[in-house]
Amino acid sequence: MGFVGVVEHGYVPGDGVERHEINLVFDAHLADTSVASQEEELEFAWLSLSELPDHDLRPAALKDVLLHRTEATPFWRPWKPASLTQTGTPS
Repeated sequence: MGFVGVVEHGYVPGDGVERHEINLVFDAHLADTSVASQEEELEFAWLSLSELPDHDLRPAALKDVLLHRTEATPFWRPWKPASLTQTGTPS
């Protein structure tokens, strides 16, 4: 198993409370792929990179970096919340 990168993401679900997540990405080969989600609203699927374009992988920044990655060094994609101004300070 090897570290591939990080995608930071934020979103606001139906309850109106802003959420923030850090997605750590690893390249791994699993002996048992019968892992099930612990949350009803989340679905797990084991996909090859060639299958990604046909699936709704979220956050979109994760799908984008996986599909367009050209170098072997780990990546970091920071979250750019709409509530920040160009200077990076809260508005």
